Amino acid sequence: VDQIVVQSERLGTYYDYAEKLVQKGKAYVCTCNTEEWRTLKAKGEACPCRELDVKENGLRYAKMFNEYAEGEAVLKLKTNIKDKNPAMRDFSLMRINERVHPKTGKEQRVWPLMILSVAIDDHELGVTHVLNGKDHHDNGIKEALVMKYLGWKVPEYKHWGKINFEGFKLSTTKTKLAIEQREYHGWDDIRLMTLMALRRRGYQAGAFRKYALEIGLSLNDKTVSQKEFWKNINSFNKELIEEKANRYFFIHDSVGIKVLNSPKNSVQLDLHPDFPDRGQRTLSVHDEINIAEDDYEKLVEGKVHRLMDYCNFEVVEGKYKFVSESYEDFKNSSKKGMIIHWLPVEDNVVVEVVMEDNSHALGLGEKIMLDLKEGDIVQLERFSFCRLDKKEGNKMIFYYLHK
Repeated sequence: VDQIVVQSERLGTYYDYAEKLVQKGKAYVCTCNTEEWRTLKAKGEACPCRELDVKENGLRYAKMFNEYAEGEAVLKLKTNIKDKNPAMRDFSLMRINERVHPKTGKEQRVWPLMILSVAIDDHELGVTHVLNGKDHHDNGIKEALVMKYLGWKVPEYKHWGKINFEGFKLSTTKTKLAIEQREYHGWDDIRLMTLMALRRRGYQAGAFRKYALEIGLSLNDKTVSQKEFWKNINSFNKELIEEKANRYFFIHDSVGIKVLNSPKNSVQLDLHPDFPDRGQRTLSVHDEINIAEDDYEKLVEGKVHRLMDYCNFEVVEGKYKFVSESYEDFKNSSKKGMIIHWLPVEDNVVVEVVMEDNSHALGLGEKIMLDLKEGDIVQLERFSFCRLDKKEGNKMIFYYLHK
């Protein structure tokens, strides 16, 4: 987008072209009763106003701006009054509306309808191709007729079926009201399906481009379920971020355990397993370590479990005993249990993850995460991909992205 056009700031342009249509005898001002007009239109018959000369219609057009009341006069385009499609018969171009406009206030009272304003905008802005939903097929024909009457080149129109997303709350009117009522904190609330919300979580524009190409365009309408949409968009997004996202440990609801006789040293872990040249992170091992409460509750007696990239241990009579450091030992063990992530009890940062439902997952993270910049996307191992939203001293606030 290199230009933003506000139609309420272009009313003078619409007025000028509307007057040209009147002067060409292609448009007329109708003052008939609405119901009488509809009855005549349904029969394919012209109303008396249609037969008035250009001079009289010019006077009537001028009166729309200062004499006629709201609902008393409408500017209509002359078409085939017997067209097989009733919607094409002398459709409206401009109406009088006395309501206060949010931008212009009460300054203007005559307003173009979409057909007129869009046809003029497309011409003046050099639009060569118009892509619309098939529900706008008739509108395209109407706009083209306006352009032909004004002697303009008509752009090429393409129409496509709709893509209906089942189960999503996509109404901007309802969302705006909910924000005003403080049900949501803003347009980028994580629970919303707005582009602002998805961008804040870490979704990439390329994922949506690929999704659009994948789903394709046709004249047939399509219905997409929430499950299907998230499955595809998350897969495409993961392809784009996986190589860039460094790995870190995040312990949600930590529990401290002691692994008896475990080696006391520093453990080096790659920032990214596929790109060792990117650098490493260091975890200092002490007598006690932190693991997630969910993992703690699943530690089975008699099984050999592994602390990722550190050591193997066994649960014996409620105690945690060191077995070995070798991953091969764990891999080949007949008593193989879980592989779990962990953190030292010291030198950690506080991590808060804002989840999809706006709940907050609290825990601890590696101290090196302080080097991250707001906007960075990372993978919290065994948890999810997340985007760093803000840093508050020793606290890191992430937004949940996807698994």
